[in-house]
Amino acid sequence: MKKIINLFLFLVILSSIGLALNDFTVSIVPIKDKIFWNETAKFKVYVANNLANEQAFIVYPEDVTWDLDIVPAEDRHKNIPGKQRDYIVIELKPLQQLWPNLYGVPIKVKNLESGEVIRKDIVIEIKGETSELEGMYLPSVRGWFSVPKSVDPRKSFDVILHLKNQNPLNLSSINVILKSNLIQKTYETSLEGLEKKDLRLSQRLDKLTKPQDDLMNIIIRVHQYDQDYEFRTESRPFKIIEYGKVDIKEITNNSFLKSTKNILIKNTGNKEKSFKYVFRKNKFNEIFMDYSIKPSQKELNGFIWEGILDPESQLRIEITINYRPIFYVLLAFLFLLASYYIFRSPFIIKKNIKVLGRKDGGLSELRIQIFVKNRTRRRFYEIELKDKVPNLLEVQHPFEIGTLYPSNVLKSDKKGTLIKWQLDELEPFEERIFTYKVKAKLVILGDLLLPPSIMKYKSHYSKPHKSAYSNEVNFKNE
Repeated sequence: MKKIINLFLFLVILSSIGLALNDFTVSIVPIKDKIFWNETAKFKVYVANNLANEQAFIVYPEDVTWDLDIVPAEDRHKNIPGKQRDYIVIELKPLQQLWPNLYGVPIKVKNLESGEVIRKDIVIEIKGETSELEGMYLPSVRGWFSVPKSVDPRKSFDVILHLKNQNPLNLSSINVILKSNLIQKTYETSLEGLEKKDLRLSQRLDKLTKPQDDLMNIIIRVHQYDQDYEFRTESRPFKIIEYGKVDIKEITNNSFLKSTKNILIKNTGNKEKSFKYVFRKNKFNEIFMDYSIKPSQKELNGFIWEGILDPESQLRIEITINYRPIFYVLLAFLFLLASYYIFRSPFIIKKNIKVLGRKDGGLSELRIQIFVKNRTRRRFYEIELKDKVPNLLEVQHPFEIGTLYPSNVLKSDKKGTLIKWQLDELEPFEERIFTYKVKAKLVILGDLLLPPSIMKYKSHYSKPHKSAYSNEVNFKNE
């Protein structure tokens, strides 16, 4: 008897030690544990927190053939204060038709703080139906599938579905429904009694599908006995990956004093991407620069284009540096300069007046001087210089010693006096000065205007005579 008592005490101590080792304990209280195969069972999962601090707990299924929901959804992460006990309400529903029987459904409760997990079996009774189908096989299909974890939307991918007919009933009308955020498709197949079948369901997405997470669900729907029987598989997550980048291509076309750069900026990916393009410049070429799209920023050393490109979109920028305008201006200047030297008079003829005498506040005697210079490298012939003297002035004779005498002096009462000088030739860069004196017939009190002198000449290149003119003299009598 004493041995039995000692053994009992040892077991009590051992159980108390075991309890002390657990962070928490779990017990199950049924709310609804007897259901038909297409109904939902409900239970309370009591969790006792044995620790001093508040802990967070979750409940999740171990058997993929049962769907587990938490009611309400806020209790998915249940916070239980230290040394207290609370419960989580769960709902369990079979994902396929089950024969009437008792089923043990394993669940797990996990302490999120310590990571400790406790497994419990929940017993559920599937009730049988009494109907005209009693004694006949009902459809029972089990399915599971695989899908790639990462999917490149530019390529097709396969969903591999495994089907198993769990009884001898032939199933001729089976719809396989694929559901996700991106895929909604239905396929038709059939199963012989107890047949196993693998289906390779090829999928193709729009290549511009943006990167995202998705969840694939497959529903197996069997039409039998004028009824639809639905079987679900475990969901599988998959991910649409990001691909591509921003490509920048530059093509430069150079021509005479002009450079054109074409920039193609393209987003080759399936997601919006930012771009930045910098064109280096200097103060000189900026003056001659033009662009098809206004830059986003202007800095001291360059222009910046930046922004965001949609998937598979592109941007073209054309930058032109054109030095032709300055060339055309220089060309025009050279043309005008050349025209000036080509078409200008080969002679410089300057006419001026020097006052020799005044009387009663007016002009009385003047010296008129005509300066002639051949400013070219050519020789000219048959030179004739004519100067006209108005009637109010009288040419003085004789002409000064050392000056070239005129060849002829013609006097007219109406037109005044015409003086002519003749030379056989003028050498390149040769200079001559023609001088004569005049006296005023009356004292000139106002301004004096003398007409320009006229010179006729010939060269080897021009048979007829050409003419050159001096300046007009407008003398201010002050």
